[in-house]
Formats: sequence, C-alpha cells, structure tokens
Amino acid sequence: MASTARLVWVDRARGAAILLVVLHHSVLCTVSLGLNGDRWRVLDGLLAGMRMPLFFFVSGVLAARALQRPWRELLRGKVANLVWLYVVWLLLATVLLTLVPYPRTREVEADPLGAWRGALHAFDLPTSSLWYLYALALFTVGGRLLRRVPTVPLLVAAAVVSTALVTVDALATDNYTWSAVGSLFPFFLAGSRLTDLLRDHLHRVPLPVGAAALVASPAVVVASWSLPEGFPRPGLHLAVGALAVLGGVVVAGRLPDVAPVRLLERLGGLTLPVYVLHELFITLVALLWLRGLAADRAPLETPLAPLLPLALAAVAAAASLGLHRLLRGVPGLFELPEALRPQGTRRRREAASAG
Repeated sequence: MASTARLVWVDRARGAAILLVVLHHSVLCTVSLGLNGDRWRVLDGLLAGMRMPLFFFVSGVLAARALQRPWRELLRGKVANLVWLYVVWLLLATVLLTLVPYPRTREVEADPLGAWRGALHAFDLPTSSLWYLYALALFTVGGRLLRRVPTVPLLVAAAVVSTALVTVDALATDNYTWSAVGSLFPFFLAGSRLTDLLRDHLHRVPLPVGAAALVASPAVVVASWSLPEGFPRPGLHLAVGALAVLGGVVVAGRLPDVAPVRLLERLGGLTLPVYVLHELFITLVALLWLRGLAADRAPLETPLAPLLPLALAAVAAAASLGLHRLLRGVPGLFELPEALRPQGTRRRREAASAG
C-alpha cells in the first residue's frame, strides 16, 4: 500500500476516534443532568471498548518513527510536548471548572477548591479528562525503553500484564487513568510495531472482514453481560479492543472518497485541538443552557431529546475547530514553545517548511 493511502486511513481512524471521545463526554453531561436515560448510558458503554483502543493504536502508528530517535531528542521533543500540553490545558481547565463547575461533579460545587486539589495530583493520581496526553507521554517512554525487545514476545507479554492488571483484584487500581494506562498500553505498542505490516498487507484484508470485526466488538461486550456476576473475563478488554482496531482500520481504508469522509480525514489531522477544547465547550453549554432544560425537564417531553448528545457533540467539535483557527498562532497553546524544542526538531520543521 502506498504511503499516502496509509496516511488516509490513519486520519480517518483518528477522526472517528475523536468523534467517539466527544460523544462520550456529551453523553456523560446529558445523562448526569437527567436529560437522557439508560439507553445512551448503555450505548456509551458499548463504545467504550472501541474509542480508546483505536485512538491509542493509531497514536502508536504515528509514534513509530519517533521511538527510534535518541533519548535526548525524544524526551525534549515529543515527550516534552505532551507534558507541556497536559500541564497548560490542565491549568486552563481547572480555572474554568472553578468558575463553572462541571455538572457531573457536584462535590466541586460544594468545594470550590476541589478542582485545584485534583490538579495537585495531576501526575500521581490524575483525574482530568486530559489523561490521554498523560498516558501517551508514558507510552512513548515505555515504547522507547522496550525498543529492542522482539515484537511477538513484547506484545504477548504486554497482553499478559495488561490482563493481570485489569482482572486481578490485588493489582487493580481505583484511579481511572492508571487503569486505562494498564489496559491500553498493548494497543499503543501494537500500533508502533505493526506499521510495516499495515503498510504492506492492510489493503489485502477484505472489507467484509473489517465490517464483521467492527460489529463483533460491541457484540462481544453484550455477550459478556450474560455471564454470571463475578465470572472471570480474562482478556475481554483486549479481544474487544482488537476487534475494534481491526475493523476500524480496515473500514477506514475502504471508505469512499466523498465529502463527509474527506471531512473526517481533515478532523483526523486536528485531533489535538478538538481533544483539549471540546469538554470546555460542553461545560459552558451545560451551564448556560442545559441546566435550565434540566430544571424543567422540557426536553424529556419532546421526540428530539434522544438526539441531544449528538447535537452537543457536534457543537463542541465544530466550536473547538473554530476556536483553534483563532488561537493557533498563540505560542505554547497547542505545541511546545519554539525555544524549548531540541535543535533537531527545529531543523526538521524548517526543512519541511522549505520543502
């Protein structure tokens, strides 16, 4: 498969993953306000096994080349950029949450300093929705540390460790971010190690196989619900995520070149601003409009109520892109300031601009 074709599916898959993330936070907001019920909660649970495995798999594909760079360049470049963005946007989000408490965190309303107390634990007990940046920085370091380990033993070991962290009570953690780090690292590693395989063989996977895998991912989750409570489910999260990744990348590579798909590709190239901005918009909309609707329950009496999470997600994604266009020139807001980047990174950027 040509390099350009590979980039097309990468952007499409990233675009789909970020839309699922935005929809997830929209569902959390509307459900917490009582504007939608169990159906959206169930659907969100089914999509949980798809969005972040696909997101981190594609992130691994995009990080593959960076993982081959010298430690100094990697740490001062990609890792420093992720940590910088995590800290900057965590501070901005904390300020907003202090002024506009997010509706699902009622304890923040009772404790105005609660958001700042959470920010103080940004690295040991992270709770911010910006955890993807935090996890990706850890995964990048981990992928570089394990660079010389052969691919097959590495992925098998990562799967075994991930399964143990998810299923063994003694190893489990109550912190969502740390649980996600344990469960999602194998997908990042797989993406970073399988780039050549994808380039050479992805186009050979029939579309029906990809579509079947995409449908099978939530179907496996539904099937697991019939198991008795407490019944062991070792490797379930890996099976669900692997099916979602296989289906996602195959279908992304086969989508027709039409306007909505091209829009998805463009969105895939702008996942960072959408990721850091969308929940801020959801928070503001929740305060300015949704709380009033929740007070009188008006939307529950209209047939449009089930569409509210979709509408909120669309508004948040579009508003994020719009604000990014206005703010993208602000130094340090969407990438590490130029003065802090290593010389090698600056030279590559200058060469790319000249080319």
